[in-house]
Amino acid sequence: MRRIELSELLKEVAEGRPVQEVDVSGLDLSGQDLRGAIFTGVLAKGTLFRGARLESLLFQESNLMHADFSGAALGRSAFLECDLDGALFSGAEAEGARFVGTKATGTRFEKSRLVRSSWIKGTLEAVSFVGCDLERASFVEGSFGTVDFSGARLVKTSFLGVDLSRIRFQGTSFHNPIFVKTVLRGLDFSGMRLPMIQASGCDLSGTRWERASASLGNFFQADLSGAVFDRAEAETVLFSEAILRGLSARGARFPMASFQKADCTGANFSDADLGLSPFTHADLTGADFTGARLVFCDFSHADLAGAIFRGADLTRSNLHRAKEGSATFDPEMRALARETDPERTQAEDFVPQIFDDQEGSHVP
Repeated sequence: MRRIELSELLKEVAEGRPVQEVDVSGLDLSGQDLRGAIFTGVLAKGTLFRGARLESLLFQESNLMHADFSGAALGRSAFLECDLDGALFSGAEAEGARFVGTKATGTRFEKSRLVRSSWIKGTLEAVSFVGCDLERASFVEGSFGTVDFSGARLVKTSFLGVDLSRIRFQGTSFHNPIFVKTVLRGLDFSGMRLPMIQASGCDLSGTRWERASASLGNFFQADLSGAVFDRAEAETVLFSEAILRGLSARGARFPMASFQKADCTGANFSDADLGLSPFTHADLTGADFTGARLVFCDFSHADLAGAIFRGADLTRSNLHRAKEGSATFDPEMRALARETDPERTQAEDFVPQIFDDQEGSHVP
């Protein structure tokens, strides 16, 4: 590969010519204006780009191992199929930057501004996003290892189809984070605030949410088996069709949460506030509602076999056609619940008659 010197490189960039298949390793390009430059197949190991103007720059199929982009302006830049192992981007301004198919091991982005950046089908291992602003950034597919988002700002940041089970979120600031078909298994969100979290269809089994806040969240069809929500705040949260087997939510506040068609087998809701929450068609086999507040809850068509309701406040809760089986109630509290509605039963069981239009006869 041909070695190119600084003066020649700057001339080619100034004249708008692509820089291709050359070795610029170790060059000091700090503070240089390389806006709009195109680098293809370049070897740039240890090259210095500190504080450089690199907006709308393109690096394609280039080796940038241990390159230093500290404090560089990288807005709308693109790194396509590049090797970023050991590269340094601390304090960089990279709004709208794109990283597609990149390999990054030990890469550091501490305190960088990565608003609206996108990371598509890359490999990230031991990467640091500590203290970064990742508002509206997106991470799509690819491989994630021990990536550190500690102290980062994740506002409407989206993760699609990635395994984040080894991610570090210590002290991360969340608002409306979006996880779609993402693996978050075993992560600890205890004490964190995650308002408006979107996590439908995600694997959240074994996660911990003790004293966390996840109000207005969406866990539709998520796997939360074995998760711990003790004393958590999750008002108006969607758990419909989710897997909540063995969930622990002791003393949690889940008012107006939706558990329709959820699998809550063996879940522990003791002393929880679940007022106004629908559990219609849910599987509550063996669930524990001891001392829970269940005012105006709807258990229509739910399976309550073996469920425990001792000391639970069932005021105006609806037990319409619930399969009570061996459920345990306090008689005085059970009397406060509404029973099966005959008129509603008749409507639910109604089978319309079909007649032949020509002969007016009934068709069974």
